[in-house]
Amino acid sequence: MEFSVPRRRFSGLLPEKGCCIYCFRPKQRKGLCRCLLFVVISHDPVSSRRSDRRSRRCYLPSSTHECFLGFPDPGVLSRCCLRPVPGACTEQWVKDARRIDLSDARTDFSGIQLEKDDIAVIAVPSFGGRVPALATQRLSSIHGDQARCALVCVYGNRAYEDTLIELNDTAMQCGFRVTAAVAAVAEHSIAHQYAAGRPDEQDKTVLHAFAEKIKEKLENSPETVSAPEIPGNRPYKKAGGGGLIPKADSDCTLCGLCAESCPAQAISKENPKETDNSKCISCMRCVAQCPQSARKVNSIMVSAVALALKKACSVRKEPELYL
Repeated sequence: MEFSVPRRRFSGLLPEKGCCIYCFRPKQRKGLCRCLLFVVISHDPVSSRRSDRRSRRCYLPSSTHECFLGFPDPGVLSRCCLRPVPGACTEQWVKDARRIDLSDARTDFSGIQLEKDDIAVIAVPSFGGRVPALATQRLSSIHGDQARCALVCVYGNRAYEDTLIELNDTAMQCGFRVTAAVAAVAEHSIAHQYAAGRPDEQDKTVLHAFAEKIKEKLENSPETVSAPEIPGNRPYKKAGGGGLIPKADSDCTLCGLCAESCPAQAISKENPKETDNSKCISCMRCVAQCPQSARKVNSIMVSAVALALKKACSVRKEPELYL
């Protein structure tokens, strides 16, 4: 899968003429973007994963020790995908792996069993300062079997709040041993002018340094790794209600790609123009994947969200590591 994303500045809260009302990209640009929450499992934290940076095409080794929990985060849809954030932490020491897509409602996650010698990197997007409910539900079905893991949460430069502590609790309940945690920044999921272009080269340099520190901790004390002190509150902050729900317009060709890839199965497969508002989690995967740019969010609502977030999101925030 290739990602074609224009590099441009935003002129304001409203899209320019001829641009998509959601991602602010020129409509003639049909490049698809994907965004994945993922877990990487590896027996050998030494060598690297290949990727073609020019085309944004990912080449993933197909063996049995890598898990990508495919759950979308719209915060990085307009630049490439979520993989570069946790990928920057792991590309130097992930070798053998297999991939599991948490967004696939057909998968029996209860049948996924790790081994004690495995190393996992569990990465999630932050939705309103919380782990997405579907991600928590499906991750909870996986059997960690005391495998060591590092946690990564990605947020849109506002605040990750209780995301890391909730992910920590969920991972421990699954049987993982949490050894490190990272909070990283990526382009905001709704107001793309905030943290635009991130993770950038500066972020990647920092994340690579984090990876080396995590690797060193794992190698120095493989059996008695201490748990990090992770910020957050218990009980967690109240989860937000329904968000912005994309709708199909007259450009929809009923190809069904959105219905097939919807993590919440909120889009009708018989008529992809129909969306069950009660199921939609506002992840925006359908917006990003539509080849006709036919699924959109109300532009007035997007502008209102951007204005409300201006104060909280304007100052650049840096990645954080907890060991």
